[in-house]
Amino acid sequence: MSRLVTASRFAAALSLVLLAFAVGMTRSARAQSSQPNICGNPPCYNPPPTITWFSTPGSGTIDTTSTTWTATVTSCNSVFASDSVYFNGTRSSAFTFSFNASGCEQASATLTLATGTNTLVAYGCSGNTGNNIGTCTSAGISVAHPAVAVTTLNTTLNAGVTYDTLQIFFIHNYTTTTATDTLTVACSGSGVSSCPTKRFVTVTPGTSVPDTVRFASGALNTTGTIQLTATSGSNSASATVNETSVWTSYATVSTAYTNAGDQDMTRCAVGCFAATATVSTVPYISRDTPRSVSLRYLGDRVAMRPFLIADVTLPANVPYTALWFQLSAAIKIGGAWTNVQFVNGDQTITFTGSGAQAGVPYRLAGAFDASTYPTGVYPVALTVSVVDSTHAEAHVDTLHLLIVNGRKYPVARGWSVAGVSRLYSSADTTLVGIDEGNG
Repeated sequence: MSRLVTASRFAAALSLVLLAFAVGMTRSARAQSSQPNICGNPPCYNPPPTITWFSTPGSGTIDTTSTTWTATVTSCNSVFASDSVYFNGTRSSAFTFSFNASGCEQASATLTLATGTNTLVAYGCSGNTGNNIGTCTSAGISVAHPAVAVTTLNTTLNAGVTYDTLQIFFIHNYTTTTATDTLTVACSGSGVSSCPTKRFVTVTPGTSVPDTVRFASGALNTTGTIQLTATSGSNSASATVNETSVWTSYATVSTAYTNAGDQDMTRCAVGCFAATATVSTVPYISRDTPRSVSLRYLGDRVAMRPFLIADVTLPANVPYTALWFQLSAAIKIGGAWTNVQFVNGDQTITFTGSGAQAGVPYRLAGAFDASTYPTGVYPVALTVSVVDSTHAEAHVDTLHLLIVNGRKYPVARGWSVAGVSRLYSSADTTLVGIDEGNG
């Protein structure tokens, strides 16, 4: 009896084991059927994810002058296995993928760009599921970060008709070192002539410097182009302005207050605010009149800082708002024209135009160091520019300037015999200046 009970229990236990095995097989079959082959003829492959870069534009090359750039990438529509991003050929640890609200994997990072072309490539792979094999894909974009760039206020210019005018360009240095750029100007069309030749400009890292291109506009309704190219080593950039000769010259410029060639100290208040001194001999009497000889010192004959002055007047009907006024000059020395560098270190002085009122002269003035100039009369080309958001109206006036260098006076530096007038001429004797002898 005891053996029969044991056999019965063994049979029951065996039945439970067989039942559990059958249930397990059924679940396994169901699990296998939930991930069937996705093709009719294995091996089958899971499709790769869809990779999207969020930028403008979404593909191709992006141009940016910023040294940093923020990139965002998503990987969607797949059974995920792995994602990675390579920046300029090296895998970047700055991108960390996580699921967003749409169920896609997403990562963002802010990158420091190298000068030139930067590449970003995202790789994504689907996983192995069931009998299906995962596959991979990639998507990339390029970010161009220039070493040098040339920009301008506007790419179109309505210039005056047959007069000297200008266009302002800006040369940018996006590198980490100081760059010396070679500037070349190419002008074409009947509306543009007398463009400058090659010159150089130095730009410190991360800054820009303005460059003024002066040219002569053409007859009414003629057109032309002005292109400035900046080259530093293997890096080069350019900007082009399209010009039409239609603009009417509105501003009136007068340089009358620049004392061209008659220096009379009695016309100045307080001796022109210069350091002065006078010493005289003991007088003697001749024909009942005391007579003596005087020596006069004038500091402006030792440290010559002549002023260049221009008055700008805008009429009431001017169709633009002046953003700023600019003053620059060139002086002819030894037969060659040289740009004047003012005492603030600039070759072009910029004044705000916000305070200009219609019909009221707006005075522009700048002093320069002439201590090394020999005594003489010098031709000067004074350029006054009125700049607004769409154009620059330039006026060029040619005058002459008398410079008296008293550093080598026979008596002493800055000392001369008072009351003796002196006549000076330019190197070609076409210009004459007078020192009245009272300073």
